[in-house]
Amino acid sequence: MERDAMLNVRVPADLKQSLRKAAEDDHGRSMSGMVTRILGEWLDAHGYKIRPARVPLRAPKKKR
Repeated sequence: MERDAMLNVRVPADLKQSLRKAAEDDHGRSMSGMVTRILGEWLDAHGYKIRPARVPLRAPKKKR
């Protein structure tokens, strides 16, 4: 998944500390990676997540 959009969020200090700990405990994830995982799982579970568009396959070349 390409991360091409920035999102800045202000959160309470204790939530940030908990997020940092959870990220470290989850296979050494970054805080950004953990936020992406948590948001993605929640959005998917509640029917909000938009699936990325699939890249269309090239049509097979026609034989001459």
